[in-house]
Amino acid sequence: MICLLYSNQAVLSQLLRACIRDHNESIPIFNYVSGPNTLTFQENTEVVLERVLEVPSAQAIWYPWGIPFRSVFWYRVFAILVHVIPGALLDIGFVIKGNSPMLINIYRKIDKYMIAMKYFTRFNWNFDNRNCMSLYQSMTPEDKEIFYFDSNAYDWRDYLRNGVDGARLYIFKESPDTIPAGKSQLMK
Repeated sequence: MICLLYSNQAVLSQLLRACIRDHNESIPIFNYVSGPNTLTFQENTEVVLERVLEVPSAQAIWYPWGIPFRSVFWYRVFAILVHVIPGALLDIGFVIKGNSPMLINIYRKIDKYMIAMKYFTRFNWNFDNRNCMSLYQSMTPEDKEIFYFDSNAYDWRDYLRNGVDGARLYIFKESPDTIPAGKSQLMK
């Protein structure tokens, strides 16, 4: 996971280098990846859950938590017990009250996402960003200030925490003054 601004700055820097390079020289391949301080999928999950518990949503229905599964079968069994059955029961309640059902559709999207991500979350992926970091190191201090993209110095935990805060504010439309209501909802 890389910040889009840094990716764009890396691409612009590579374009600049391509314009001034010796045209007899081969064009290197640039992988812009998170560097040596990257987090595992499990560490990402832990950081996000920790932050969600610090600033919970007042709209939350369930207590936020996650369990990693190595088997699709056990994931499906768990999803039926924890998502499908309670979601169907709550959707029936919504229909009885005259509202439209929504949880089964939400859980269907979550399930589709989880299955699609399975391959990428089960394995370790190693990408080499030496060319990109070499390009960054060869830049002048002025260019580094304009086109900053040093992924080796990036704090991914802070990035994820800010992502949770941004989702809370811009997706769920909850201002920071709703955090106490979210905490009381979380304790119910």
